[in-house]
Amino acid sequence: MARERLRAAAERPLPEIDYQGATNLVLFLKRPLTPRCWVAMPQPEFPLDGVIETSTLTNDSDRGTGRHVVYLTKYLQSTVPRFREA
Repeated sequence: MARERLRAAAERPLPEIDYQGATNLVLFLKRPLTPRCWVAMPQPEFPLDGVIETSTLTNDSDRGTGRHVVYLTKYLQSTVPRFREA
């Protein structure tokens, strides 16, 4: 009984929290995109907030030999119409 109440409370959004969404695109590349791990682009006119390349943080055995993993990310405020689509 207590477990069900706790789960229901955890799944209910809290109105006092300003929620944020994230959209990510994962790319597997044949060569590194950049020698850096993270390139931040926190400008509203840019379509992305960051480019994250995890290849500098992982081994070939984690991602596959010769593959470089890059995430393109965009964070969305709850007031943006695309937030509901994410």
